[in-house]
Amino acid sequence: QTDIVREGGVEVLARIGAADDARVQRDVARAFASMSVSEDVKATMINQGALPTLFKLARSLDIASQRYSTLAMCNMSSSAHKVQIVDEGAIRPLMFLARFPDLEIQRYAALALGGLALGDHGDNKVRIVEEGALRPLIDMVRFPDTDMQRCSSLAVNAVALGPQSVTKTSVMHEEGLLPLMALVDGNDQDSIRAGVYALGTLCEDDEVKARIVELGAIASVVHQATQGDIEVKRAAGYFLSRLLGKPAVHHDPLAKEALPGGLTLGG
Repeated sequence: QTDIVREGGVEVLARIGAADDARVQRDVARAFASMSVSEDVKATMINQGALPTLFKLARSLDIASQRYSTLAMCNMSSSAHKVQIVDEGAIRPLMFLARFPDLEIQRYAALALGGLALGDHGDNKVRIVEEGALRPLIDMVRFPDTDMQRCSSLAVNAVALGPQSVTKTSVMHEEGLLPLMALVDGNDQDSIRAGVYALGTLCEDDEVKARIVELGAIASVVHQATQGDIEVKRAAGYFLSRLLGKPAVHHDPLAKEALPGGLTLGG
């Protein structure tokens, strides 16, 4: 990869990836997906024009090209260049991919949006809400697929984390509370934990907190705290501390579990 980057391979890939040939698109998307695992290469890809090519590949008629390009964007979203990625227009393509009828593509898109939202990077969280990307994330929380539930709920939590009230009230107004509570009432421990964490984050807004209490979330969380594993108990503690208004350090399992430094696509 170092040799490819040094010899200008990223710029070449960005240029030929704009071709209409499906085989060329697939090979370019696969190359970008492989290269995006490296933290050092991510910045080069962003600075040498890979993003516009990836946005085009995301709308390719070739499903493999879409999968690889979404994977590349997912990997790049965990870099330190999140503001630049959003500024170059990543939210709209990821919204499209989040609604695409392919579970793998949708999961990558959810994690990519969550990665762009995670942390204090410009106004990425608010822009994700304003550009309408919260709705497909909430829709994915309703999916019966447990991996999809986990990825999308972690992404919703990443958007909601932080001092911005609009991100939390938007989850409520987009009817996201009941799907998150449904996760808490489910049987999958990872989904339960993600749902409880998200509800805890949302409790930082008084209006949303009141609605969460009104919907009966306390009983569900307390029940899971007595039945779940240690991670569910920790999530329940976080929820109750936010419910009571006690100071808590913002932490999100998305950063540790759902967005590793680089993902790879099998096959």
